[in-house]
Amino acid sequence: MDQDQLRAILRTIIADRAQAGESLADVGRVLAQEINPTRPPFSRQYVHMLANGKTRITEEIAAAIATLAAMQVSRTDDDIPDSQTGGQLVTTPICSLRARQANAVITDPAHRCRLDGCRVEIIGRRA
Repeated sequence: MDQDQLRAILRTIIADRAQAGESLADVGRVLAQEINPTRPPFSRQYVHMLANGKTRITEEIAAAIATLAAMQVSRTDDDIPDSQTGGQLVTTPICSLRARQANAVITDPAHRCRLDGCRVEIIGRRA
C-alpha cells in the first residue's frame, strides 16, 4: 500500500473510533500497543500528522494500521432479534486462523481481547 492509501485507512479508523467516543489520543494509544504492548502511546498530534501526510508512515506503523483496520467492530443485523438466533448475526467477514465455509454457524462463546482499548471479540477457547 502507498502512503495515500494508508492515510485514508487511518482517517477511516479515526472517524469510526470518534463515533464510538474515542479521541486521537485513544487511537495513538491503541496504535502504539499494536506495535508493542509496552510502547508508550503516540500523541494525538502525531496521529493527526500521520493521517494528514505531515509525517511519513513507517512500515511498522503501516502494519499496525492494517491490523486495526482488520479489527474494526463488526456490524450486526438488527432485523433478526437475538432471541430468535440465540446470538447475533454477524454481517461482516470474520478473521479466522482456520478456513471456514461460507454461511458457517459458530456457537462458541465470544470474549474480548485482553489488550487495553482493543474492541475485538474472539470466538472460541481462551488461551
